[in-house]
Amino acid sequence: MAFWKRIATYFGASPQVAGLQKRDSTGCKSRWWKLNEGVCKFVGCYDAATKQKSSGQSEDDVLKLAHQIFFNDYKSKFTLEHAWLELRHDQKWCGDLASKNGVTSKRRKVDNQTGQSSTSVPCSLGEEDANGVEVRPVGVKAAKRLKAEGKVCVDLENMWDMRQKDFALREKVNNQKLLQRLLGKTEPLTEPEQALKNKLINDLLV
Repeated sequence: MAFWKRIATYFGASPQVAGLQKRDSTGCKSRWWKLNEGVCKFVGCYDAATKQKSSGQSEDDVLKLAHQIFFNDYKSKFTLEHAWLELRHDQKWCGDLASKNGVTSKRRKVDNQTGQSSTSVPCSLGEEDANGVEVRPVGVKAAKRLKAEGKVCVDLENMWDMRQKDFALREKVNNQKLLQRLLGKTEPLTEPEQALKNKLINDLLV
């Protein structure tokens, strides 16, 4: 739960949610579970649409077909495209990688005239242990509990660490560019600019 408290603190500090109702760790965890579940379903639909892509079709055509497959499968519209766009290139939500790791989908057949589909939800075939022996999946309820309490958190923590490192690197590069601009100014620096320059230099020397 300490991890989700950190997430809630980070989320609450974002200027994008200023003035909105605060979300505690339980709320953040619940929201993430909903996002993760929806995006994982759409990944399978998008992967199926990509495999059906024909010459002349654009990315928009594939995306529209993925939405159509999702609606046919789950009887509701996919409303989390913003989350999918953010997550689609991360390892856990990469459709091709998921297939290589033992997640498969039966071929989806979509009639473009009627919009009817013959589909199946991606299903896990189990994982191999250290000796290469396939381990049969646990029960449905146990699997859901394990995903909720373990694997999802681990995946999210890994993604969180990568994003934090990426943000830190971007900040360092931006600070270096800012320092170069300050050092390159020909006119005298103002007091705030001088203070900023000193701070940037100290940060680089640490």
